[in-house]
Amino acid sequence: MSAPTFAPEPYVSDVLLAYRDALLEWWRLGVEVQQPSAAEVISRIERVVTLARKVGEPRATTLREAYRREWARETGYCPTCGESGPLHEGHPPSE
Repeated sequence: MSAPTFAPEPYVSDVLLAYRDALLEWWRLGVEVQQPSAAEVISRIERVVTLARKVGEPRATTLREAYRREWARETGYCPTCGESGPLHEGHPPSE
């Protein structure tokens, strides 16, 4: 799978870029690694949560949902379940 070409928004802060990258790494883990270690999962979740807190709500959720749709469109995988195909809108928003 080739890396998606997500274009950052103009004038975004380092924390917003880090949050986007953390989400992409989390979703990539679900697609590329069949059985990630517990330590790997916990580490990535903690990074996403920490950065989401820094970004703040409701902005973190708004950005996550936008990146979630973009991820599905560019990679062909649902970021929530890791299945091939379009974003499965029936899933709850990714955490």
